[in-house]
Amino acid sequence: MMERFTTQAMKPHERGRHWQGLICDYYPAVQIDIEDAESFSGQIRTKKLGGMRVTRVDSRGQHVRRTREDVLHAREDVLQLNFQISGEGFVTQDGRECVTTPGSFAIYDSTRPYELRFKGAFEQICFNLPRSYLRQRYGTFDTFTARSMSGHSGPGRFLFAFMQQILVEDEAEQNPFYDRLQEHFGDLLVTAVSQFSSQAMKAGPAGRVATLTRVKNIALGQLRNPEIAPEGIARAAGISIRSLHALFDQDETTFCRWLQQTRLMRCKSDIENPNLKARSIGDIAFSWGFSDAAHFSRSFRQAFGLTPRECRAGGKRCVRENLTDEVEEISRAYS
Repeated sequence: MMERFTTQAMKPHERGRHWQGLICDYYPAVQIDIEDAESFSGQIRTKKLGGMRVTRVDSRGQHVRRTREDVLHAREDVLQLNFQISGEGFVTQDGRECVTTPGSFAIYDSTRPYELRFKGAFEQICFNLPRSYLRQRYGTFDTFTARSMSGHSGPGRFLFAFMQQILVEDEAEQNPFYDRLQEHFGDLLVTAVSQFSSQAMKAGPAGRVATLTRVKNIALGQLRNPEIAPEGIARAAGISIRSLHALFDQDETTFCRWLQQTRLMRCKSDIENPNLKARSIGDIAFSWGFSDAAHFSRSFRQAFGLTPRECRAGGKRCVRENLTDEVEEISRAYS
């Protein structure tokens, strides 16, 4: 359920300290300098949805800093998105600074220092998402931090509308409906970022990230098709098959390995979903593009350390010693 907190009942000289405590309870550890302690006020409404946390912040002028020391002592691993509802914000990270105005959003990463500055009253809707989950599905977002993106047009418009609807829904955190929100939100986010990258960043490393994002987005749209092949995805993305393989080589994986891991994660999510207990495990596997039940079962056990049936029964996961770091991260993101 939505939790609500405010500084309203605090004495003016206590509000800044109380506000920093509230923020650090739900965000990575930061230092906050209040612009005007006497007039300061703040309230947050927050809830956890699976691996995501969504928070509505309504406050006044402040300077928020996540320092190198904060990163070292509190190693939260999340990607953060700020959707500006009113007022104006400034985001600084990785040598870049952007301004967020109503209807725009920006991304920043908890694993590196950043600064947020707000002059006067403002309102934002903020999302925290597991960075390892996003990195495995879409690659790195490092080149998109501290860049203002529009929520008024194109894919950004659908992302903005989706996040507002998520905040309106005020149901219990355990509602199985929320099991899929992270997937849908991630798909919309990468589509919005892909459009931004194609318009603003054409060359160099950023161009590679944009192309990889586009390739993965195309593949995700065909994930249920058992006939999906690298050649067809490369053709749809307008690149050569050699270029497609090179994109994944730089992430020390292959297209086929990424595809299988992504399908396995979707299967695991459905197998664990209590609303889908009536569906057979084989039907779930086939619905996500697997065509051989025995191969699926072996691959699932290798990835997650237990059989699909044990997973459905809620058995304790046992990660094998030879499991790669990448798949361990995938398992943690879905646990």
